[in-house]
Amino acid sequence: LVDAIEALRSAHRNEPENVFFMIQLGEFLRQDGKAEEAIPILEQATELAPKDADAWTSLGMAFQQEKEISKATQAYEKVLVLDPQSAGVNCNLGAIEMESRRWDSALVYYRRAVDLDPSRFEAHFNLGTVLSKKGELDDAEVSLRKAHALRPDDSEVLNNLGNMLLKSGRLDEAEASYKKAILLRPGFREARSNLGEILLTKGLYNKAL
Repeated sequence: LVDAIEALRSAHRNEPENVFFMIQLGEFLRQDGKAEEAIPILEQATELAPKDADAWTSLGMAFQQEKEISKATQAYEKVLVLDPQSAGVNCNLGAIEMESRRWDSALVYYRRAVDLDPSRFEAHFNLGTVLSKKGELDDAEVSLRKAHALRPDDSEVLNNLGNMLLKSGRLDEAEASYKKAILLRPGFREARSNLGEILLTKGLYNKAL
């Protein structure tokens, strides 16, 4: 990534109005944790190519990374005008709504993302998580199991699936899901805590300890 950034810096210096170089440089800087540096480069790209959905997408992600949520939302909304079929941007807007605990709005974006791209893991995962928080447990299970099928070694999915099963009163299944999560990631503190709570509920105090 560092080498790619340096190569793109050189290319950008040689062709300072090449929008492709700007977008790539801004995106790689963002991925390298330098979103603050990426933003002015990506803003210039959107000025030169206001109809380039990729430029607006990367700019939105950089703003989101810097917690400039209003600007991120505006950038994403521009993307959806240019490319209404962007499942990724719908996921990003869903994440913004979920972080603000606006569950109904988050559901709209995640459901749209799933419809646009049924193979998108994070859309199923976050849709299931939001549905679980809203108490729509049957639908939550469907989404979380789809996410698990797409990425069976993801410990976060197994932990959230365990949470949903626990809410449903299915303690044995929840226990098994937490154990699988811990097996995949032994240092997963949240899953260990959740498993401990179930073992306490069952009166298995030594195991819980």
